[in-house]
Amino acid sequence: FPVTIRGFVQATTNANDVMIGDALLMAMGRTETSNHIAIYVGQGMILHHLTGQKSRLDPYNLKWRERVTRVLRHPSYELSFENLTMDTLAQLPFAVRQRLSKRNPS
Repeated sequence: FPVTIRGFVQATTNANDVMIGDALLMAMGRTETSNHIAIYVGQGMILHHLTGQKSRLDPYNLKWRERVTRVLRHPSYELSFENLTMDTLAQLPFAVRQRLSKRNPS
């Protein structure tokens, strides 16, 4: 601790201590090895891609929190709800922006 992976540092192993933009490494199936990754996009949602399915936005609930093995954060990316801008939202896929806007109407 801290572990560095391509510029990302291990922020925590606490699945409840996440920030927008964090990469959540997860162990899927009967393993303790990280074999899946999701991005925390805020408002209690993650963006990820399961094998054989389209990328999707899912609630970051206990089902996913239980699988988190590490939370990685890039040190140059500090973001909070207070400074989330339209430029940041514009970088997300259209379908993700639409779902987030429905959850948090302006």
